[in-house]
Amino acid sequence: MPYFIAENWNVLFGLIAGLWGVVQFLAARSRDLAWKRTEFIIEQSRYLDTDTEMRECTLILYGKHPTIRVDDFLRTWEQSQDEANDGQIILKFEKYLNFLWRIAYAHLVLKTIPRIDLVAFGAYFLAVNEHPKLKEYCIGPYDEIVMAANVLENAKPRSLWARLKFK
Repeated sequence: MPYFIAENWNVLFGLIAGLWGVVQFLAARSRDLAWKRTEFIIEQSRYLDTDTEMRECTLILYGKHPTIRVDDFLRTWEQSQDEANDGQIILKFEKYLNFLWRIAYAHLVLKTIPRIDLVAFGAYFLAVNEHPKLKEYCIGPYDEIVMAANVLENAKPRSLWARLKFK
């Protein structure tokens, strides 16, 4: 064995260096992807907080809007009235649901957002799930929102330590 090492030390050293390079590349790539996911989540969260239409829909979803409720949106959608204000609420809420759908789709289908990152938007998914009529409305065109809410409901961590281990 020592003779083999003495004769082929340059080949062994090259293999070790090559393996080290691959490991370092994969580790750096993993860190870069984690950072990109973090940037994405922060950017999307900022969008939810700063876009006036999204903010208004969040207030509606949580029942904090002074004049409009989720039931108003559903009633307007069912009646499909021609009033401009009613049409606007439909467009705004559909935009909001499309946003949540894309986040859920990225987790459930594309697998680009892990469950621990999905938790950043979990309150919105769970709020949709808490409205039986809105949940029923989402079944079909927005199935992924309901599925993401169910994933989050079935796997709620109890403590910070559990959340850190939650993947």
